[in-house]
Amino acid sequence: MAEFNDPQSTLNDDLSAEPRQTGYVKWFDNRKGYGFIRREAGDDVFVHFSSINRERQTLNEHDRVEFTAVPAEKGPEARNVVVLAEASDQ
Repeated sequence: MAEFNDPQSTLNDDLSAEPRQTGYVKWFDNRKGYGFIRREAGDDVFVHFSSINRERQTLNEHDRVEFTAVPAEKGPEARNVVVLAEASDQ
């Protein structure tokens, strides 16, 4: 019987080697499903709703987040985004 690798599992394995970073949500458009995170280093990282690791796949401006940044064609993208503190909690 042939075995198939789960592409998502492989992606997560690849990302686990990348260092986690922190920042805050600069802006996020719920209707479009994307926005930008400002890294502590000062530059911006694109974030798509599919990379948010929680039931409600949305972010609020100024939420504090942790993520893995991966290179992409148009610049770095955030993956495996976890909300550390919601803007209203800070």
